[in-house]
Amino acid sequence: MISLISDVLNDLKEEAKKKSVFCASQDLFDADAGGTITYDKVFLESNTIPAASMDPASGKFVAGAAGSYMVSFSMEMGMDPGQTQNIWVQKQGAEELPGSRMTGMSSQDVFFGLYDNGSKDIVVELQKGDELSLYAEASSSLDLSNIVFCVKS
Repeated sequence: MISLISDVLNDLKEEAKKKSVFCASQDLFDADAGGTITYDKVFLESNTIPAASMDPASGKFVAGAAGSYMVSFSMEMGMDPGQTQNIWVQKQGAEELPGSRMTGMSSQDVFFGLYDNGSKDIVVELQKGDELSLYAEASSSLDLSNIVFCVKS
C-alpha cells in the first residue's frame, strides 16, 4: 500500500514539473496587410513538454499537452484619425477565441495619428496539437509595433 502511494506521489511530482512558456516579439507589423502576426524572434523558451513549440516564422504556438494555458499579448497600435485596429487570438488558424479581441480606436476629431498601448490576457483550454496565433485585421491605419505574444501552461 505504501509503495502504491509513493508511486502516485512520484507520478504527480513528475506531472507538476511539466511546463511550457514561450514568448515571441515583433518590432513592426504592417497593419495594411493584416493577417497572422509573425515574429522576429522567440525571446523566452522554458519548456519541458517535448511536442510544444512556437515558430516565429509562422507565428504559431503548438500545445504539447492538453490543459489550461495563459495567453498574453501586448503592443503599440498606431491609428490615423477615425481608424480602428482589431487584434485577436486565433485557434487552428481560423477560429477567433471568445474574449480575445483587443480593439484600438482613434476619434475623427484628432488632427494627427494616435498611438495607444494595449494588452490582453486570456485563459484557454487546449488539446495536444492545438495551434494558437495572433491575428490582426487588415486596416489602413498606422502600423502595429513592439508586439509581444506569450503562451504559458
